[in-house]
Amino acid sequence: MSTVSVIFVCVVAAILAAILKQYNATFSLVTVIAAAIIIIAIMASKAANLFDNVFSVVDDIGETAELLKLLIKAVCISVLAEISSNICKDSGNSSLAVCVDVTAKIILFALAFSLVEYLITIIQDLFN
Repeated sequence: MSTVSVIFVCVVAAILAAILKQYNATFSLVTVIAAAIIIIAIMASKAANLFDNVFSVVDDIGETAELLKLLIKAVCISVLAEISSNICKDSGNSSLAVCVDVTAKIILFALAFSLVEYLITIIQDLFN
């Protein structure tokens, strides 16, 4: 049902944005942003159930669960940055879209650095 809901919201928002763009580009952009928020809310509710199930399975693993949490954070950051960047591009703000992309890459690098630290610790334990 959620897929049908997302498709319906997208189609309605696209039609409204196209109609409103002829009269006022600001209302068109607000429509697109509202649709994106609704879609993110729908997907977040579905993803929360999925993440709860995944975390309940891997909680017994220990340190690996933290790595999985980092992976999920990275995926969420990537998705939100992509959506934000595309909205900025659609509104004609390419420079803001680039800023969103660069910021997301820096945040992802910070997350990846903690993974690299973990790998270095494992390698040091192997050689000791």
